[in-house]
Amino acid sequence: MIEKKAYAKINLFLDIENLRNDGYHNIKSIMQTVDWFDIIKVEKGSHGIIKITSDDKTIPTDSSNIVYRVAKSFFNELGISDGVSIHIEKNIPVSAGMAGGSADGAATLEALNELYGTPFYTEELMEIGKKSGADIPFCIVGGTKLISGIGDIIEDCPQMPDCYIVCAKKSHIGVSTPQAYKELDNIYCDFVGYKYSKEKLENILASMENKDIGGLSASMFNIFEEAIAVEHASVKEIKSIMNKSGACKSMMSGSGPSVFGLFTDEETAHFVCNKLIKYGAQAKVCKPISK
Repeated sequence: MIEKKAYAKINLFLDIENLRNDGYHNIKSIMQTVDWFDIIKVEKGSHGIIKITSDDKTIPTDSSNIVYRVAKSFFNELGISDGVSIHIEKNIPVSAGMAGGSADGAATLEALNELYGTPFYTEELMEIGKKSGADIPFCIVGGTKLISGIGDIIEDCPQMPDCYIVCAKKSHIGVSTPQAYKELDNIYCDFVGYKYSKEKLENILASMENKDIGGLSASMFNIFEEAIAVEHASVKEIKSIMNKSGACKSMMSGSGPSVFGLFTDEETAHFVCNKLIKYGAQAKVCKPISK
């Protein structure tokens, strides 16, 4: 059996540049891996059968699960039809904008690659994963990265300054990423006025280079907040709790509805996390990590 940690991500910056002819959106983002993780356990199983189990009854265990799709793609690339058993120990909030599913898919690919004697290089695994989810390539490499295209163009950038990150999600209702994009399409039907700001992005990159958490916080931006916060009151509520309790800044991650807040003081971060748990949120104090 191979066991892997599947790490979540947050978006320090996220905007859309344009709608592509193929219906996808070109984005600009800074993604950061945090140490909130699922555990993926992979072992060889019955020939031709991909079996998925989980301790979380809310996630699918059939072919609709991204883990199933990446396993199928892995075997297709190898030209075999082996079987495998994959168990998902779920900790990352589901449908929260933290790439929990993509992280599971990335960890599954890494585990399968190890199980079968490392037939693929990292770049090849990223190509295999991209077919099942745009965030999978990032989840394979992790760390702090500048993301563009549909999420498939990954560039190195300065690392995020050391800090404490409180991540939280209250609503049991998740957000469908495709639906979130449709909401933005409705707001910006002709894509004039999208808020992508080169200056904000450059300020974040410069702040990370200078290890300036205050400057980073001041320029964080996520275009999805405008569309998602209307239907998910918990986004505004969690942000309010964080901001009133000492966060440098709080913001929704990805297409939401999870929220994260940046803190320079560990004690304050844990105080806010406990406050959010009492409020009814699923919350954790995290650290930024390089994969």
